[in-house]
Amino acid sequence: MTAAGKRRVEEKTQLAFVERAHRVQMREALLEVGRQLGWQEQTVTRISEAITGRPWQRTTSTDVIRVAKVLLEVAMALRGASAGDSVVHSDVVDWRAYRSASAARTAGR
Repeated sequence: MTAAGKRRVEEKTQLAFVERAHRVQMREALLEVGRQLGWQEQTVTRISEAITGRPWQRTTSTDVIRVAKVLLEVAMALRGASAGDSVVHSDVVDWRAYRSASAARTAGR
């Protein structure tokens, strides 16, 4: 292998390491959001798996952002409810529906 080829392999390896570390950091941030909502780690991971349809350890950065948006909506709905505002049922995520959809996708694989 040439020096340039070795350098490319090292760069790809380094990039993969950085991307993996970034995904881990994003998942940790998502767990922190869950903690702020008063949820246990297992709750956040299960919700994430239900929303994304993939195991927690395989969630991508894009998946984490999608889940974070849903958690933000939930937090806003809870905050509105605690402030005495009425929360419309359709504004609250039905986790059973997500879980059922996730199970159906998993069974179809």
